[in-house]
Amino acid sequence: MKVCFLYGPTASGKTELAIQMVEKFGGEIINCDSIAVYQHVNIGTAKPDASELERAKHHLVSFVDHPKQYTAADFMRDATGILEDCESRKVPLVVIVGGTGFYFQALELGLPEAISVDAELSEKVKKEGESSLEKLFDELKSGDPEYAKKIHFNDQYRITRAVELLRSGHLPSEAFVKRSSQFKYPLFKVFLNPDRGLLRERVTKRAKKMLSMGLIEEVEKLLKQGLEPSWAPLQSVGYKEVFSYLNKEISLSEMEDLIITHSMQLAKRQRTWFRKDLEALEVTSLEEQKESLFEKLKDFIAT
Repeated sequence: MKVCFLYGPTASGKTELAIQMVEKFGGEIINCDSIAVYQHVNIGTAKPDASELERAKHHLVSFVDHPKQYTAADFMRDATGILEDCESRKVPLVVIVGGTGFYFQALELGLPEAISVDAELSEKVKKEGESSLEKLFDELKSGDPEYAKKIHFNDQYRITRAVELLRSGHLPSEAFVKRSSQFKYPLFKVFLNPDRGLLRERVTKRAKKMLSMGLIEEVEKLLKQGLEPSWAPLQSVGYKEVFSYLNKEISLSEMEDLIITHSMQLAKRQRTWFRKDLEALEVTSLEEQKESLFEKLKDFIAT
């Protein structure tokens, strides 16, 4: 069995390309998007729709219920189990597709050993990160400049986690050394990375489509059902801007503009993460490169 990692920024066209891959070569798809795993949130997540789910078998889509939080360790465990099942059924190709780089990394390379941190300290650092992430990042740069160079200055999760470790007496650069890889399948990596102008057009079109499909109404319904705004998927791009609108903090047009702006900021962070993997085949124009990509994938599967 062969495995393809297909990753890239939000709205780059990954879902459709993954489906075309398994339609052409046979196989199944594993979702690697940290928000699409959750139930209830549909319009704002750009999950595969009903017709797309019919075209190809998908795993790890819409299966985590409120109020559970899904982690990279959960993904590594679940995806590994699915891969083993696919191998036993002689599935020729599994395409793992999404934009959550940390999940891809966990599956391929494993996770660092967990270091427990005092809960009170963790909560204090989290609140500091929410009010002034820049100060926390400065603290990290001072305490562990080696690790600070490896992460983005807006990466709230990793900055707060690193500062927790620093204040607990651990150097993040040492604590986050990954275990040796146990990934046992032949691996082909594709980085779908369209031109920024084209990506902005796609992001804008998708934002308008989500709103026309009823994103605001979806959020109102979820609130009435008792789902907390602090639940992880409701803090993602699209949902948090709708909350601001419903709280009368911004206008309707400002909400749409912010969804587009924050989506592009997310895309920039995703590009930064995926560019680090020099093993991936970068595809900047599907129109020009898809035929060549499929030829390379065909050769990979045949070997």
